[in-house]
Amino acid sequence: MANYMKYLMFFSAMLASLFQSVLMGAELTLPQRNYSIIATDEGFYPQKLALFAGEKIHLFLTATTKKSSCFIMDEKNIFIGVSKGKISEFELFFDAPGSYRFYCPTGKIQGEFVVLEPPRKSLQKRIKRKIASEQSTGIKIWMPAKE
Repeated sequence: MANYMKYLMFFSAMLASLFQSVLMGAELTLPQRNYSIIATDEGFYPQKLALFAGEKIHLFLTATTKKSSCFIMDEKNIFIGVSKGKISEFELFFDAPGSYRFYCPTGKIQGEFVVLEPPRKSLQKRIKRKIASEQSTGIKIWMPAKE
């Protein structure tokens, strides 16, 4: 009976800490990618960035010219000023696959985030295997190869 009480106290303490972290708004760990984007007179470098849906993106922005530049993303209501010699940083989260455009009207430059479906989900959709225990319609007979 004493061992039972020890286990019960241990599991209740674990359950209480789990509920406390959920109720206190503990941050769940998400996969994160770090990207650097440079704004130049010719455009953003890189111009196209690929990532998976469900990942948190940490962006570092800077510019190479003295001319003022920016990073605007209408879908996420983001406007960040970018200047030479300074690094601006922020985080983004994309929960759905698709193409998300970013731009700067002052330099007439633009770029794109290409958000892909996570590999596990896309593989499950593509692979349609037959159940091994199901009977096939035809009879297969093995014959040795002719030499």
